[in-house]
Amino acid sequence: MLFQRSSANLSGLKTLFCLLLLSVAATQAQTAPAAPAQDTSSSSDVQQAQVVSKPKDLYTRDVTLLGFGQDSGKTNGNSIRNGTTSSGGGMLIYRQSPRWWFGYEATYGYTKFTDTYYDDTYRVKHTNNELTLAYLMKSPDYRGYRVFGTLGAGIMSMDPVQYGGIVVLYGKPVTQTVPMFLYTIGVEKRITQRISARVQYRDDVYKDPDFKQPTLDTTRLRSSKVPGVGISYRF
Repeated sequence: MLFQRSSANLSGLKTLFCLLLLSVAATQAQTAPAAPAQDTSSSSDVQQAQVVSKPKDLYTRDVTLLGFGQDSGKTNGNSIRNGTTSSGGGMLIYRQSPRWWFGYEATYGYTKFTDTYYDDTYRVKHTNNELTLAYLMKSPDYRGYRVFGTLGAGIMSMDPVQYGGIVVLYGKPVTQTVPMFLYTIGVEKRITQRISARVQYRDDVYKDPDFKQPTLDTTRLRSSKVPGVGISYRF
């Protein structure tokens, strides 16, 4: 009889202990702070804003292949009238602009045309190779468009390939290298994140070539108008 009572007491204690554990667990579950819900909409909005704004300033360098036309007009000095034929050519341009207001542009250009002297009585056909370095400034991007301008200097090498006329020279025309100055203004349109199109006007200023012949020296400066169109790859 005593044994039965002890067993009953033990089973009652076990039941009471289990009920206590259950009540404690339930209380902790009710008082525990709920985990904060993640605001997926705000994070997705931030990611979308980053995706939209990132391509505009992601690429600060570009390489451009540009075709141009050239017209240098006529000059008159030292009793010598100098003229040129119009020509076409190409430029390879490398640009870097860490800021829209600060950058640089390095250019190699090539063309071929004819200089005429003494009212076209003497002609020198020559190739032009130029290397220039210029300060570059671009406007902020506006709907894919940017206006840009450059101001710089370089050298131009003119190499005669054909010459002749009635003027008496002290010797044959030879290659002449002269300093040059330039400015450019243009507009570029972003087509994709990496590809853009460019239209520009450039003015080259340098001394009339004389090919180291005193009888061809006008002592004048020349202004060459150089409009061009090109395609740029940004990286």
